[in-house]
Amino acid sequence: MADSVLKRMLKIAVAKASTWGTAVAVGAGDGLRALTISGMDRQINIAPDHSAGQQFEGFAHVGIDVTPNPSYTVLVNENDDTAMLALAAILGDDTVSGGSDPYTHTMPFEDEGAVFLSLYRQEGDEVKACASFKPTSVEQSFDGNGILQFTVNGIGNKITIAAADACDTVTFPTRSAAYTMDNTTFRINAQSGDALDADDALEVADLVVTFGRESDTVLVTGGDAIVEPKDGAYPTCMITFRIPRKNAMSKTLYTGMGAGTMFKGDITISGSAASRQLLEQFPQLQVEACSNPDNDVIYTEVTLRGQKAAAPPTGMTGVTKPTAIWKSGVSGALV
Repeated sequence: MADSVLKRMLKIAVAKASTWGTAVAVGAGDGLRALTISGMDRQINIAPDHSAGQQFEGFAHVGIDVTPNPSYTVLVNENDDTAMLALAAILGDDTVSGGSDPYTHTMPFEDEGAVFLSLYRQEGDEVKACASFKPTSVEQSFDGNGILQFTVNGIGNKITIAAADACDTVTFPTRSAAYTMDNTTFRINAQSGDALDADDALEVADLVVTFGRESDTVLVTGGDAIVEPKDGAYPTCMITFRIPRKNAMSKTLYTGMGAGTMFKGDITISGSAASRQLLEQFPQLQVEACSNPDNDVIYTEVTLRGQKAAAPPTGMTGVTKPTAIWKSGVSGALV
């Protein structure tokens, strides 16, 4: 049991859960190397008694807790399945192929997300837990040092105090190299064009990919927290970036925005070896915004929407929706 207020001494852990409202135990390999975490404090709804004749407030009714919105940021190491868990959870599937290292994890963006997690945070001599935490967005970006990070936001059922020893057996995945911006390649061309190749590589800055699922929050009779959320709204996939010097692709994207031209693209983040790679494929991209702000050096700001293609484009066999393909030494499916 931890008994410290020092962040460096305390653990954060996460694991896939299966029954809404029931926490799963965490242990070996479930440690999350989170840089920041928030939303793990209980917030209550109270209704003060302001009825006539009471002269001064002396009582407040305590209602059902405010639905929590936990959030955390984690650096992504190439062989860290706990960090990658949020991506698999929001995409909604993970099919593993290969009989030995490297294993290939294929994660298509499913129509409906039904994956949720249990999230724990040590805090002094207590452990706070969100038994059921459903990611609603995973933002993928690079920090100031060029290291890949995920910012994960979601909704939970409630925050409780878990057993003091809930994180005692938690260990972390074996340290591996970080995914970095200098090992990242972004390629884009017309959806109707040939397979993506080296000629389609585009140098960009501020590359951010956001996968989102908007979920409802419903309270029902007999319950003290929301029921399992449903993401009735369409899932979203957004890509934003900056072309630091206006170029030919700037003009192509600007023209394509008005014409409704469809593009395709992929992002490859190479690890320390070919067996450690994160590839994200986008078979249909539509330009939502493209602008060239007035500046001493003219650049281009671009926003793309990742969509479902009617058929796999050339070079993306079997892929019609945004899909992540992760090569690693992790043998088991994440979700």
